[in-house]
Amino acid sequence: MDGGRLPLDMQRALAWLDRATVAHPFKVKCSSGACLALVGDISAQRIEGTPLAEVDLLRSARIVVWRSLLHVPFMHVWFNLLEKRVPGVSAGAIIKKIGLDQVVFSPICGLAFWPLMAVCDGGGPKEAWERIHCKFVPMLKASWSLWPAVHLTTFSIVPLRHRVIWVNCWSCVWLGF
Repeated sequence: MDGGRLPLDMQRALAWLDRATVAHPFKVKCSSGACLALVGDISAQRIEGTPLAEVDLLRSARIVVWRSLLHVPFMHVWFNLLEKRVPGVSAGAIIKKIGLDQVVFSPICGLAFWPLMAVCDGGGPKEAWERIHCKFVPMLKASWSLWPAVHLTTFSIVPLRHRVIWVNCWSCVWLGF
């Protein structure tokens, strides 16, 4: 990098992403969410010790569907609503956005994710409740150890139109967490 500037190819790629996000925000956010969910879940399975040839592609497909068809659209609406209700990048606004995200958005996502995965795995209401009961609180605690730090950047310097993509990138880390 010359003088702190990004290489020209990277600048062009980011300019293309910016133009695409402005022109087709929902498509770009959902498709990037799908791709990054796939990369993240396969990476998580590899971290768990699964050989590449034995990666559970059905599990990955479920995560892709969750991320691209449910989580990303909800997050898109959430970030826009949050910015409308708590505008700006002052320290107070950032703290409020992080707090609201962690006490409203994160629990709602967990309460939707675990039952959906139980149903996708062939379970019924009992299995859905069992997953919430066993996994919700540990997931929320783990969430609080990563996302507030990520959201310091999300809500302070990442433009609103790129926040979902930024979070999708961090979701790759989250899947392996």
